[in-house]
Amino acid sequence: MMFKSTTLQLSQIFVFSCLLAACGGSDNNDSENEGSSSRSSSSSSASSDNPTEEPAFDLSLLPEVPTPTAPDTLPDGENTYFVSPDGSDDLAGTEADPFATLSHATRQAQPGDVIVMRGGEYFQTDTIQIRAPDSAHGTEEAPIIVIAHPGETPILDFEGQPLGNHGVRLDTDYWHLIGLTIRNAGHNGLGLEGSHNRLERLVVHDSYDTGINVGGLAAHNLIMNCDSYRNFDYAEERVGQDADGFGAKGNRLGEGNVFYGNRAWQNSDDGYDFWEAENTIVLYNNWAFNNGDPDAFGNPSNFDGNGNGFKVGRSEEDRNSHILYRNLAFDNRGPFDDSKGFDQNSNRGKLLVAHNTAYNNGRNFTFPTGDHIIRNNASLDGSNSVLNRSDQVNDNSWQLDGDLSASDFISLDTQAAYGERQADGSLPDIDLLKPAPDSILIDAGFDLEVPHEGEAPDIGAYERAAEGN
Repeated sequence: MMFKSTTLQLSQIFVFSCLLAACGGSDNNDSENEGSSSRSSSSSSASSDNPTEEPAFDLSLLPEVPTPTAPDTLPDGENTYFVSPDGSDDLAGTEADPFATLSHATRQAQPGDVIVMRGGEYFQTDTIQIRAPDSAHGTEEAPIIVIAHPGETPILDFEGQPLGNHGVRLDTDYWHLIGLTIRNAGHNGLGLEGSHNRLERLVVHDSYDTGINVGGLAAHNLIMNCDSYRNFDYAEERVGQDADGFGAKGNRLGEGNVFYGNRAWQNSDDGYDFWEAENTIVLYNNWAFNNGDPDAFGNPSNFDGNGNGFKVGRSEEDRNSHILYRNLAFDNRGPFDDSKGFDQNSNRGKLLVAHNTAYNNGRNFTFPTGDHIIRNNASLDGSNSVLNRSDQVNDNSWQLDGDLSASDFISLDTQAAYGERQADGSLPDIDLLKPAPDSILIDAGFDLEVPHEGEAPDIGAYERAAEGN
């Protein structure tokens, strides 16, 4: 069975978010939806006399769906510098006479330059600081690119780094980091506070805190096709409470940050955490699985990791209108078997949660308060707590007449999710959680005016392609 690749523009998501807002408030909903084995435990009424307001989404914030950087060629640069474990910072930085450290190379680079990292291990305990004035900003037309040599894996190893120190800090603008592995950092593997940057095909693991964290005033960054796993913080009292796979946190965080095609697994806290981020963040086509599992860290005493897949709050403001579209959350159970696949986490904004699939989490979808747009989502083997205030919460699998079961999916083999990515860095092409040909999810969704096969969209993260496509 073939499935369509998702090639929509992210701005199209906003088109149907506005349509969804217009759909709300046609009926009173004082009771749970019928035909569901895991319905919301709370609801309130909405009246057609008081239609739900249109969400405060800004269409200009979102780029087109990104095209992966070619994995088999090097980009042309104004100047091209090479870095190798066998090099020396006293050399010229050419392919024949490479530098030894990325830190040195970043201080030489100017807009339009390319830094090529050769494969091998680079051991250091000092943070790699990419920040002005020591490092230049790139420009929109001439970004500065740091890229792995095709077919090679450069590994930045911070074993022995003092706790509290980042592995890499990227605080400048218009830089692209592509194909690097970062491990054993004393705090974040990579801390990003610059803007208009692109992180692609990065692998970050075994950090003492969150693997990739976006903070400060960072805006308009793309985090694409990256893996972040087994990040773990060992605090004295609340072991594992802070280390997420990906974070975008703080009420100063800028607009336009996008996460696309990433995987987060076996992190001690959450897969993705957007604590107090008030500007819209887009989560599109990402996976979160097996987070918060103390077994992955030797079952330490006082383990307190949350283990949620996608956690999209908290804030005191009403503007946290994040978008979660076509993501997967599975096997996030935490230390007490009660972790959540998709978690509102007291977000007071208006969330758009559409075409996501949750499987075998302690709780699959938990949005117990607020006035969110939650449509066309699939949930199997996990409870749901979703406040249904209007027709904007509808057409989800738990609201169908029939019960969703394992037979509605081609595969539930979650081990396949750990496999190798495709050559261009895209997520593995596997059958996990794709609907079977006779699934009750097929043609059962609400038409959000995005491309689909059949009479209506399929519910869940995947759209089944027509035969022969």
